[in-house]
Amino acid sequence: MAALTAARDTLQKGVSFEDHDDVQVADSTTIFQGAMVCIDAAGKAIECAVATTLKGAGRAEATVVAGASNTLKVPLKSGIFKWALDGTNPPVQGDVGELAYATDDQTISNNATGNSAVGRIHQVDSDGVWVSMHKDLIPNG
Repeated sequence: MAALTAARDTLQKGVSFEDHDDVQVADSTTIFQGAMVCIDAAGKAIECAVATTLKGAGRAEATVVAGASNTLKVPLKSGIFKWALDGTNPPVQGDVGELAYATDDQTISNNATGNSAVGRIHQVDSDGVWVSMHKDLIPNG
């Protein structure tokens, strides 16, 4: 899939690990409600993308449009969320329990090459993959 251009209704399974965590958004960044959010090397929230230095944090609970020299925060929810399957390297049932890798702010791959781990694969369905996400689940980006 492609990166989000509007809010997304991202399904959640069960209860969240915690209600939410507010994280400062990186300068000049737009994060849409329902997006998969990562933490960059500076500790700021950005939309997940193809990169090897990001750490998965959770699902955005609001849309935030940050300008330069930004001080805005995005509310994040941790939990198990359903994301889109990558068209090239989609997770399969044998990947349950393994690391999940983001290719954009709504898509998961089972391929680590060039991608950051964002959580653990919980369940694979024909129309998406459930990923357990929490900003403290992945030790390094």
